[in-house]
Amino acid sequence: MLSHVQPRLSGLNPGLFAPLFMLLLLFAGTYDVAAQITKVRGRVVDAVSGEALPFVNVYFKGTTTGSTTDELGNYSMETRFATDSLAASSVGYLTMVKPVLLNRFQEINFSMQPDQISLSEVVIKAGENPAEILLRKVIENKVLNDRENLDYYQFEAYTKIGFDANNLSEKFMNRKILKPFDFIFDYIDTSSYSGKTYLPVFLSESLSDVYYRNTPRTRREVIRASR
Repeated sequence: MLSHVQPRLSGLNPGLFAPLFMLLLLFAGTYDVAAQITKVRGRVVDAVSGEALPFVNVYFKGTTTGSTTDELGNYSMETRFATDSLAASSVGYLTMVKPVLLNRFQEINFSMQPDQISLSEVVIKAGENPAEILLRKVIENKVLNDRENLDYYQFEAYTKIGFDANNLSEKFMNRKILKPFDFIFDYIDTSSYSGKTYLPVFLSESLSDVYYRNTPRTRREVIRASR
């Protein structure tokens, strides 16, 4: 239970203190979670030609946590299960490993060396593209694979809601009223996707089990943990 405390600050309007105090309470409760996240982004290119390499696997060594580069060779990811090494691998290139600083944002780029591999002769015969055959079968069985038509199913759901303050200008951070609380700006974070900075204000997470039954139609969600 929180006891009522009436602050006595000379020279500070109490009406202005209340929203700042609430901001500090929200921030104090969420920073522990945000501080444990390792955020990485970067670009992967061919070391010889300098061209971007799409569809390269970039992952934390020793884990299944990773991502793939887009058509421009860019990747980004954030996780709480990072290791101290980041690897990049692709067919026809030597695997590269670089060190990672945990629990912070960083940019790690890779210049991958081609791997000299001798391939045996390949004979290509005319016919239908196997990918088209697979896609046609997927479309034909779309109704059968629709989970809403199953008698029942269950899955684990993770939900995350966050509110952040962004576009914080120097003029705003240097306002006289915020001087007693300027330490909160030491915790400005960086997005692994856009590279832009933001200040975490509120974060809510929940882990739940979702159950569905078709007849009678029932859906139930059991929250296992939340904070």
